[in-house]
Formats: sequence, C-alpha cells, structure tokens
Amino acid sequence: MKKLERIFGILTIVLFWSGLIFKYQLIAGGSVLISTSLPVFVFGYLIPHYSLQRRKSITWPEQVYLILKFTTYSLVLTSAIMIIMHWAGGDTLIVISMILVACQIVFYIYMRAKGSKRFSSTINDMVVGVLVLGIFFYFENPRASKDTLYGQSLILDQYEKQNAGIESVNRLIYESIDSIEMDQDPALKEGIGKIRAVSSHFYQTYDSITRRFIYYCNTPYANDRKISDQTLYPLVLHSGVPGEAFFISMQNGSALKSAIEAYMIQVKEIVQEYNLPAGLIGVGLNVDNIRDEYGNHVDWEFIMFNNQRASLVMSNLLWIKQMALRTENTVLNGLISRVDFSEEMKFLQTLAARESQKAMSLKENEIIRIRQEQELQTLQLEQSETALQQRKVTIIFAFLGIAFVLILLVISTRAFYLKRRDNKRLALHEREILQMNDALNQRNEEIMAQNDEILAQRDEIEAQRDMVYKQKDVIERSHGEISSSIEYAKRLQASILPSPGLLKTRIRDHFVLFMPKHRVSGDFYWWTQIEDHVVITAADCTGHGVPGAFMSMLGVSMLREIVSKEYISHPGVILRRLRKEVMHALKQTGELGEQKDGMDMALVSINVETLECQYAGANNPLYLVRHGELTEFKADRMPISIHQQMDKFKTHDIQLQKGDHLYMFSDGYADQFGGPNDKKFKYKAFRQMLLDGATQPMTVQKRNLDNTFREWKGERDQVDDVVVVGLAI
Repeated sequence: MKKLERIFGILTIVLFWSGLIFKYQLIAGGSVLISTSLPVFVFGYLIPHYSLQRRKSITWPEQVYLILKFTTYSLVLTSAIMIIMHWAGGDTLIVISMILVACQIVFYIYMRAKGSKRFSSTINDMVVGVLVLGIFFYFENPRASKDTLYGQSLILDQYEKQNAGIESVNRLIYESIDSIEMDQDPALKEGIGKIRAVSSHFYQTYDSITRRFIYYCNTPYANDRKISDQTLYPLVLHSGVPGEAFFISMQNGSALKSAIEAYMIQVKEIVQEYNLPAGLIGVGLNVDNIRDEYGNHVDWEFIMFNNQRASLVMSNLLWIKQMALRTENTVLNGLISRVDFSEEMKFLQTLAARESQKAMSLKENEIIRIRQEQELQTLQLEQSETALQQRKVTIIFAFLGIAFVLILLVISTRAFYLKRRDNKRLALHEREILQMNDALNQRNEEIMAQNDEILAQRDEIEAQRDMVYKQKDVIERSHGEISSSIEYAKRLQASILPSPGLLKTRIRDHFVLFMPKHRVSGDFYWWTQIEDHVVITAADCTGHGVPGAFMSMLGVSMLREIVSKEYISHPGVILRRLRKEVMHALKQTGELGEQKDGMDMALVSINVETLECQYAGANNPLYLVRHGELTEFKADRMPISIHQQMDKFKTHDIQLQKGDHLYMFSDGYADQFGGPNDKKFKYKAFRQMLLDGATQPMTVQKRNLDNTFREWKGERDQVDDVVVVGLAI
C-alpha cells in the first residue's frame, strides 16, 4: 500500500510540474496535465494515505489532525489549479488553504509537544511541499498570453510611428529653412536655430535615458526599430517593476524631470521673445508635483514610473517624446507663420503642408490597419474560445474516465486490505483470548493471596479500633477536666474585674465592650476611687486565652497594690511602678532569649470635682471627642515590661468639659480581619465610628460597636481579645 501511495504521489508531482513548464513555455497541453494532477492526487494518494493512517490513529486529536491534513492538501492543490486555469473562486480558496496550512502546523507542533510519536515527516509532506513550491513559482513568474504580447506591441509600435511622422515634419521644416535665404528677418532664423538646439539637446538626454533603460531590462529593443514578438517579449514581460529601480532608486527619473523642466523653460523664453501664441505648447510636459487624496506631496517621477511594468514605462517614455515633438512643431509653425512669405517660401509651405497631409494619410492608413488587425484578433479570439470549449469537454471526459478507473482501483484495493485486516484481527483476537485466560488464572491466584492478607489486616484494624475507643474515652475525660478548669478560671477573672457601681456614682455615663477571644481574656479593664480622683484603665496583656488571663490577673493585683494601698493617683508614676513590679515578678533582666511578656495600657486619673484629667499610656492612646471633633493623645512607644527604651512615662494634663467623651481600648477591634476583601478594620474606621456615635447614649454606642464588629467579622475567627471603655463626662 505504501509503495502504491508513493507512486501516485510522485506521479502527481510530475503531472503538476510538467503542466507548469508547458504553460510557462506556451506549449499546448499544460492545462490538461495540471487538471489531471488533482484527481490523481486525491484518489490515488490522499484517500489511501488517509485510510492507512486512520487505522493507526487511536485518540481523537490524531483523528482531527488527519482530517485537517486531508482537507488542507486537497484545498491547496484545488486552489492552485483554479488560479492557474483562471477559474472563479481561486483567490478565496488559496487564502483558506494558507490558513488551514498554518492551523495544521500549529496542531502538529501541539501534538509533538504532547509527546505523540505518530506524526512524522512522510512522503505526503514532501509532495505538498513541492506542490506549494510550484504554486509560488508560478505566482512569482507570471506570463502573459500571445494576445497580450501582441496588443502591447501594437501600442508601442503606434507610438513609434506617430513620433516618426511628427519628427519627419519637423525635420522637413528645418531642411527647408536651411535652404532659404532669410535676410529680411535674421532674428526669426535665429529663433528657429534656438528651438532646434534646445530640442536637440533634450532629445539627446531623452534618448540616453531611454536606451539605458532598455539595456537595463536586457532586451534588444534598442537595436531593432521594428518591434516583433521576440524582441518585445523580455520588455513586456520583464519580472518585477524595473521602473521603480531604474527611475526612482537610480535617480534617472529626477534627471529626466530636470531635462523636461530645462526644455520647457527655454521653450517658453523663445515663445515670450518672439511673442508667439501659447496654444498647445507644453501640453503633457507638466512635471509639477501633486497632492494625493491624503494631502501628501507626490513627485512626478513617482507617478510616472513607480510600480510600473517595463512595457508601461516604455509607453510613458514614448508619450513624453511625442509631447516634446508636438511642442517643437507648434513653436516652428508659430515662427514660420510670422514670415512674409516669398514665392519660394509659399512653395515650401505648400510642400510642408503636403508632407503633413501625407503623414496624416499614413496615420489614417495605420489606424485602418490597426482596426483590421483588431478585427482579425477578435476573430482569432472567438476561434480560440471555441477550441477552448472543445478542449474543456475533452478534459471533463478525461477526468471522468480517470476518476472511474481510480475509484475502481481504490475499491478493489480497499476490499483486499479490509479482508487481510479482518484475518489479522481474528488471529490477534485469538491470541488475546489465550493471553486473557492466562491472565485470569494468574489474577485468581493473586486474589486468593490478597484475601488472606485482607483477613489479617481486618484483625489488625479491629485491634486498632479498640485502642482508638479507649484513647477517645481518655481524651474526653481530659477535655472535661480542662474545660472545668478554664470555666473556673473565667469565674476567677470575672471576680477581679471592677463593679460598674463605682463609675455610676462618679461618672455621668459609661460603657465597657469586653469580648474575649476564648473563655478567658488577656485584655482587662479596671477602675478605683482615691478621694476625689477616679483611676480608670484599659489594658492589653501579652497573649490571649489562659496565658493572657494569668497576665491580666497579675496586672489587676499589682494595680490594687500600687493605687489602692499606696494611694498613688498620678498616671505616669502608676505605669512606672507597674513596669517595675512586672519585671520583678517575671524576673526580666534584659538577657538575650528571656521572655518579654508584659502589657500595653491606657490609664487616666479624673478629678470628679474639677474635671481635671491626667493621662499616661504604654503603646495605647486616649481618644477625646469634644464638639464633634476627635483628639488623639499619643502614648509612649514602650510597653509595661522589659524594653530597650526604659524612660519615664509622659503624663498629659487635660481639662475636661461637660459633654466630653473619653475612649480607651486595646488593639483587638481595629486588627480584626473581615469585610468583603478580608482586610483589617483599621483605626481610621474605628475613630470615625466613635466620632459618629459620640452624640448617642453610651448603651447605644456599645450596641453599635458590638453589631459592627460581628458584621465585619462574619464567619471568620476572632483575631484577638477586645476591650473598649467609653466615658461620658
């Protein structure tokens, strides 16, 4: 099968490339060869190749890749044939083909990256690569038909004959002037000499540029004034756009433009000097730059020669010369018309008129000849179309015959390989059954061994289960004892917290928001009275839960000793004494690696008679809300424990007023994570909340703080203990 596949692939390449060569050399039969290559490629190569590869493919990506490859290869060759044969839809189909080729390459790279080894370069990749190479070779080397070649040769030949006629009239005028004595008007003869010199100089420059352009195109046109198909062939069908390279890149267009400008300047000077009518002087020789539709300046040489084939460039050059000859002829006629003709001049004028009439007659004859040739060409074109229709019918029947033979070949080949495949599958199935039987016997033995192992594992699991039950009972008893201990610790901590009755008699109103993270808290609040002073504090001990609760009880006990027994009400002294007692109790000496447990605290001492307030803080500030504004009193940046900075605590003196609100708190409220973005509540929002609620009763403020905290926290865990103490003066 692979051998037959390769034969048809090579046959496709031979037919396709032979057809390209035949069309390139204008040999009959090229279209038939190219058209025949399509069914040979599809039925003789692609379908057998797809069937063979499909049987090897297992996964769906492999099936998709094969379908994509089959479709792509068929469209590539079909679109190429449609374009070469000038059938409608070829351009659209070639674009679709190129897109499918890109998709196939991407899919191939993806499958190779996935580790699939089924896709390797085969003969089909080489076949399609050669076909694509042939397509681009044909596109990059376009060839015109003989009708196009003949039509362009007629255009150039017509320009040549028109220019020759005008040139002969001008030459006759010069010869006539030279043979006549014009003593009566020497200035006029001088003017004719000037126009002859100016025109001669321009024609020399023009002929030099034109001859070099023809040599640049590698055509013998310059040596053969009578254009024929063979001499015109390289000029008409020159590959690319030589006008851009020769006239733009090599600056020859600028040289020709300069020559035309100089020629027109000198001609206009002659016209002005001899007061001649402008008439048609300079028509077609305007070399001024223009503006395109976008307002950009476009040079004359760019318009005339850029992106033009050699034949069009040659037509433009001949047209420029014709305009120059007509300008020269107009100036000569203007000069001659001013002469007071003698008999001899009248004779010459009559002779010139006859020559002009003769030239016009030749031109009319030439036009008649061209019309006759066009009619002949039309007749030949109709005959060619008839022959083409007959050839198409022949090709269709040839396609049908070849397709029928190929279909029979494919059907017979497929039947043979299907039968052989079924026999192979049957033998393979028998071997698989025997192998499965052996595997089942072996599996049965393994199952029996596994059953014994499972029974042993079951006994072991039951023993482990009994052990787990015993450990569960021990853990439950331990948990009950620990819970009882923590509950007792909670009652102990609650017993050391102060009674709210003291503040009710000394402070207008207050609230305490106390929310431990666990059953017991590391945050605490405390107050007492010394004569006219009320000492109030809110503290945050290191840690939370049971360790924090121990620290809070230690802090309350020490505050009682310092304030109540030693009768100290100055906040700075209280904090300094408390720090000393904590360091002594925890044996903190500042050595590396020792515990630095302690507490942060805000403490105020208020004279209830004079409303004088003193505040000192260890890392915790004091907020004062008065007349809708919040003032923050900064705390010292050192804790109630051992620290690298052991300065005295600064005491702030504050004169309170009726309606003031004081707030002391720990960091648990502001550090709580929550909200839609799982961020901290932060002190800015906390301050704004206190400021907004300062006009409300203390019970309402406490309820708002509690509700806001729970809504912000949501289903998340509480981060730290929370205590907030609010005082209304």
